[in-house]
Amino acid sequence: MMKVLSTLTAITISFCGMAHAQDDETYAEKLGWPKGSKLLIVHVDDAGMSHDSNEGTIQAIEKGAANSFSVMMPCPWVPEMVKYIKENPEV
Repeated sequence: MMKVLSTLTAITISFCGMAHAQDDETYAEKLGWPKGSKLLIVHVDDAGMSHDSNEGTIQAIEKGAANSFSVMMPCPWVPEMVKYIKENPEV
């Protein structure tokens, strides 16, 4: 059992090291921000669950309270969010 745990630990450490070595660019930099920038991403979950959740999501995005959202599939109010997204591709 100890040998298995040691092997798994070594694999995990190697994988983490490889992932870091391959990509030194931060997520902020990948999003176009300068090196050293600190970002706060406010995410709204589960748009599409109800008309009210859609309205809240839309208001949060349009007023700048949130800058990310996800639509929960398949929920009854997804078509309303799809319509909004198609009409507002910048979101």
